[in-house]
Amino acid sequence: MEGEKPLPFQEAVNEAMDYAIEHNFLEGYFREEKAKIMNSILTQFDKETYENGIRNEGFEEGISIGTSQKAIEDAKSFYKNGVSIEVIAKSLNMTEEQVQKIISEKGVV
Repeated sequence: MEGEKPLPFQEAVNEAMDYAIEHNFLEGYFREEKAKIMNSILTQFDKETYENGIRNEGFEEGISIGTSQKAIEDAKSFYKNGVSIEVIAKSLNMTEEQVQKIISEKGVV
């Protein structure tokens, strides 16, 4: 279907199954099993999307946790030694809000 606007995933799967039914592919299998097939395809698609999102969040969180412990200690140390929040943030590649939160939550202030 060249030149046509792409369909949303669910609608494209539905149209493909309707086409298969109209042209008697698999001798009526799609007609009898259409709802199950649709549910299976959409469940699998959503599951993959969900799992990829969780995996990416875990990866990012792991990196954040690994570097944040050192960054927290450095931020506290810098602040105790009179370094400004702005300089700490720039030095540790953080926002000033992040540094302020670390200082206030960790009892440094």
